[in-house]
Amino acid sequence: AGTVTAARSSMSTFGQFAIAFGDFPSFSSSSLYSGTDGQIGAIYIFPNVTRGVDAWVEIMDIQGGATLDNIDDQSTGYTVCFQPFINYAVNTEGYFEWKISFKKAGTPTDTTLRKLTATGVDVDGGSSSGKQIREYIEATMPTSYSLDAASTLTITNNNGRYRALGGTGTFSNI
Repeated sequence: AGTVTAARSSMSTFGQFAIAFGDFPSFSSSSLYSGTDGQIGAIYIFPNVTRGVDAWVEIMDIQGGATLDNIDDQSTGYTVCFQPFINYAVNTEGYFEWKISFKKAGTPTDTTLRKLTATGVDVDGGSSSGKQIREYIEATMPTSYSLDAASTLTITNNNGRYRALGGTGTFSNI
């Protein structure tokens, strides 16, 4: 019993991967709540991602020499999205694993969202120092997912962990 305002982008010419759960949260103005910035166990709070709800983002795992440059890079991309900037070592599968919990605003009390939509944007590839780069996004047990008809993403399901793997090409202006 309320109004949800959704922002939609005009990006439709490249493959997009969506994990459908429903509402459109807005991530911005994060702060480190506990732990060491960029390390396993660090918790960041994004206030008011939806009306009356904060998102607590915890680093659960770091693999392949990946490092966190910025928990939420607002200098480029779609700024209302959660968009961490991650550095990785060449010839590794470097990644961060995140846990996002939703809390009643200003409290550590868990809350439940009826629906949540997560969309991976700019899941592509490229090359660095002559090595191929392939990006991916992974979600555990999504209710559903959908792909643009022109998508080049490859979807796999490994015991409920759905991965959308980008190709080796780079899409500009995303």
